[in-house]
Amino acid sequence: MKMIPDIEPKETYALDVIDVIRHQDSETVDLFLRQPEELEFFASDAIGVPASLPFETLSELKSMLNDLEYEDYLVPYKGYPSPDYAFPSDALLRQCVTNSDLFLKNARAEGESYKVIRQNTSHLKTILENQDLTEKLKANYSVIDLVKLFPNILSAKNILEHQPKEHGNKTYTVDGRPHIFKNDTKCFRINVKYEACPTYRALFNEENPEGIKLGQSSSYLHSLEVGDKLIINTAKKPGPQIPEFSDEARAIIIVTQGNSLIRMLSVLEDIKQRKEKGEKFGKILLIPAFRTQKHILELGEIKPYLQKKTVDELHLCLSRENKAIEYDMPSIVAHCGHRIQKLFDNGPLSKIEKPFILLGGGEAFSEQPQSVAKFLADRFGYDFADVLNKKQTHKDMRISNSPDRKPSLQGVAYSFPMAA
Repeated sequence: MKMIPDIEPKETYALDVIDVIRHQDSETVDLFLRQPEELEFFASDAIGVPASLPFETLSELKSMLNDLEYEDYLVPYKGYPSPDYAFPSDALLRQCVTNSDLFLKNARAEGESYKVIRQNTSHLKTILENQDLTEKLKANYSVIDLVKLFPNILSAKNILEHQPKEHGNKTYTVDGRPHIFKNDTKCFRINVKYEACPTYRALFNEENPEGIKLGQSSSYLHSLEVGDKLIINTAKKPGPQIPEFSDEARAIIIVTQGNSLIRMLSVLEDIKQRKEKGEKFGKILLIPAFRTQKHILELGEIKPYLQKKTVDELHLCLSRENKAIEYDMPSIVAHCGHRIQKLFDNGPLSKIEKPFILLGGGEAFSEQPQSVAKFLADRFGYDFADVLNKKQTHKDMRISNSPDRKPSLQGVAYSFPMAA
């Protein structure tokens, strides 16, 4: 069967989900995936995951389409990526009008279905005449929402023809430490934060316009259970590494925001193994930034690296934590109500000179990683333009084909300076 439109398939792995840990905050989930023998991860590597749909959502979508030819390709299949369902494209919206007009022309002018399609088609034509309303539609309605408004009007072929497709829809940093085993199976872990944003759907005279628009990839990954399979791209996405330095006393500062701390667990394991082989390091400081203490998921996994002196000090920046917190290890210090910059301005790290800096974060943070990187570059006399040239980005490709909508940065990593 030929794909519509033509797109080159890529090699993929279909990996067994060995374990699923859902955290109490309900926003994050750890997926432990079977690691193929031929797949080896290095510190801070990442994988690309093609977007898909939860089984229930896929079943609901199929029930509302007028033709299921090519239905296998509505989700990743034989190396082909699935369509983007997050934002209906301009072409799909126009196809919806064309199909609706044909339906109304041939159908009997009776019944509730006819009235609904006629009313919604009239609304959609008015919306498409106004660019602002069109953008508002794409921002608040998904392809699934569109199909619900126009049941049995669109086909699987229409969606495949008109919706953009990306092989690496989302990038997830891997916790690929060598000792992760679940049920006697070698695994690697990805941590997924549930993405959802409030919407206001009132363009089709909805009775209850306020709602939630779920992230396509995160809602799918959150729906996975033990025994399911997850398709990933075979090509790894390398992350920043800590190089060898001629100056063995050079301090290393690792700064993370949110769940980018998972990226650094593999980095810590890399440092541990290099120390065991005799490599010398200066003082190593880990500085994770979270909103509050309840957002910290990996503290228990970091403590062994403190006990074995892989990390010398752990400084927790808890920007929205009001009360002082003390931990059971003197090497863990909580800076409540502080942002990262304060630690270096006049705080406990103000006397460090010329460290190597590894920084990872997400653009969703109010204190964006680029501003933190610029502060640290300026603070230690590094060329920020050079830092920007070496940054690595993981892009969220779930975008419409509108020329005004750009990809958002899902994750960013900086490492500097690279000179030994």
